[in-house]
Amino acid sequence: MKEKKPFELHITGNAKMGDIDKLAEEGRVGRTPHLGQQNMVAGDGAWTTFATNVLELLYDFNIGAKDRYHHPHIKVDERGHIERIHNSHDDRITYSQPEVTEHHMRTIKKAFPDTAIERWSDFIHERRELVFDVLKIIGPYLVEQGLFERKIDEEGNVFKYGQGNKPRTWEQVVNDGIVPITSKHKGWLLPNVVNVLLMAFIDSVELKTDEVHHISGAEMGKYITAYEEDLNNMYDMLRKKFGLHNVVRFNLHLGASAKFITVVKRSDDLNDLIASTQAYQDFLKEKGEKFSLMAKNGASKKEIGEAAKEMEEQIGKKVKSRLREAVREQMKLGREGIFADISRIETGSDGKFRLGAVTHEELLNQHDGNPAREGVYAHKIMQELTLNQLAAILELVHKIRKEIERRDKNNNK
Repeated sequence: MKEKKPFELHITGNAKMGDIDKLAEEGRVGRTPHLGQQNMVAGDGAWTTFATNVLELLYDFNIGAKDRYHHPHIKVDERGHIERIHNSHDDRITYSQPEVTEHHMRTIKKAFPDTAIERWSDFIHERRELVFDVLKIIGPYLVEQGLFERKIDEEGNVFKYGQGNKPRTWEQVVNDGIVPITSKHKGWLLPNVVNVLLMAFIDSVELKTDEVHHISGAEMGKYITAYEEDLNNMYDMLRKKFGLHNVVRFNLHLGASAKFITVVKRSDDLNDLIASTQAYQDFLKEKGEKFSLMAKNGASKKEIGEAAKEMEEQIGKKVKSRLREAVREQMKLGREGIFADISRIETGSDGKFRLGAVTHEELLNQHDGNPAREGVYAHKIMQELTLNQLAAILELVHKIRKEIERRDKNNNK
């Protein structure tokens, strides 16, 4: 029988948001969105998790003008005006200076006063003695594998080092400083694979569990598999020293698809988009089942082809046309479509911090899909469908959108 790996990575989309919220209420579910992501992006499932019991640990290191997913160096006011709060350099990524992090933390906490929100650096620094004990065990391995590669200088700028300039000994790393363990602002940054390990290790120790849950955005589910060998090697070292469970199961829930929320004035658009998408999915399912049965009963390829053509003419074209119209309506609203209106934290004329036109309380109250008098509308599929099922809907919408863009491009030639 094959021996289980000590760090069991389980990437899944089988849970519903309500299931994850319950797990977070009963124990702890973490999420590590990048600081500043909330300033621009509604589409990564970000606001959905902020309205749950999930612990939001805002990653506050790898930021700057080069990052394509978030913009921590700017802020947006209630009129949509953009103000630069830190000058990022073109040739290197800039560390999260206090004037950057404090702005985002202040606005997010005012928008979501009931949500557990911390900077990742603070979360780790509070546990620095435990984390340093971990690093003393795995540090030589990290150096040997060349995993220390980013270092913060006196001015707070992050530089990435090539193989020839990486630290050669664990003692060198300790002497230079480790951010945010032995130093908060200068020294070597923890490799990202260590951050993932610490998510599992800290929860395992503090909650006394061998089952850890984390929500990922669009990218983490892609890159984490490359860390598996190192995660297994390091956890194997730690379990012996700390008396941990022989196996820890790290459940990574793919949360990027949990984005079917919009402001109330767009609720009809969202309903139409979901209804037309599900109607087309039902058509494809019925079509597949019908032809599978025909093949099983001995129908020829010609007979199946003719039946498919007839079904497409009678039902398929009409259903797909409705879906195209719904997607085209969404495209008129820009890249984020119906999700665009909830992509910014703003200060309203009444002085209250809002998410677009949405308060935290309104967002929390809208998971049943009933529109509020003012604020947000969350479609009921957010509670009814799994993350994988939500992802399938998004994938179909994106596919239709690309078809429309290609068709429009060809028509304009």
